[in-house]
Amino acid sequence: AGNHPTMAAHCFDHLFYKCNALVKAPRLPAETLTPYCYSSMFGHCESLTIAPKLPAETLAEGCYEFMFMYCTSLKEAPELPAETMADSCYSWMFHSCTALEEAPVLAATELAEFCYEGMFYRCFSLRTAPDLPADVMKTSCYNMMFSDCTSLLEPPSLPSVELAPYCYAWMFQSCTSLYKLPALPAVDLPNGCYWHMFHWCRNIKLSEKESEYYNIPYRIPISENVQSVGNNSVSWMFSQTGGPFLNTPELDTVYYLHRSQGIVW
Repeated sequence: AGNHPTMAAHCFDHLFYKCNALVKAPRLPAETLTPYCYSSMFGHCESLTIAPKLPAETLAEGCYEFMFMYCTSLKEAPELPAETMADSCYSWMFHSCTALEEAPVLAATELAEFCYEGMFYRCFSLRTAPDLPADVMKTSCYNMMFSDCTSLLEPPSLPSVELAPYCYAWMFQSCTSLYKLPALPAVDLPNGCYWHMFHWCRNIKLSEKESEYYNIPYRIPISENVQSVGNNSVSWMFSQTGGPFLNTPELDTVYYLHRSQGIVW
């Protein structure tokens, strides 16, 4: 698994799939990857506790896709130093790593299509999200990224003002411990950008009316007037949440968070 000049697409795809006795992964020193080269490589390695170092800074389409899915004993993710993304490069990488407690640093500022899609899906032990500093979005880049992370307490800051279609769709679906909302500054909202973003986040409580218990103002965009709106941009954004308001918000309208909650800026 060295940095070989003829490393081919799909070369290690599913290599150790369902090797249930594997505890420690081999070295993977390659610095330049190829499409789907490590896809599902350790999928369903349920005894794997030590992930390999992943030093590559040049990624390729789908290179780490599903790499550790169902590695249910993995508690620590490897460092991911790459700052230039490729389509689907990290998609579903830690799918159902139910013991994973800490996410790696994600330093990229310019994303690719589907690059983080489902990356931490069903990581039930993940309590803290990594910082997401990117300011250049691409289609579905964060789609379902933290879906079913039932221990996640706070969302990361989402500072980008230039969104892409479905960029945050289903991002926090069923994050039932989540009790804060991110400030959302973008005024141009493309198709599906916030679609189902907080679906089934039962600990998020919004009301259309201010009261003693609902008194933290929250609006979309957080401080400016919306300029353009695509299809389904905010559809079902708060469906099945825990307060009296449960569905699609009106833009440029003040809602009120429960006083036990807050906003991440």
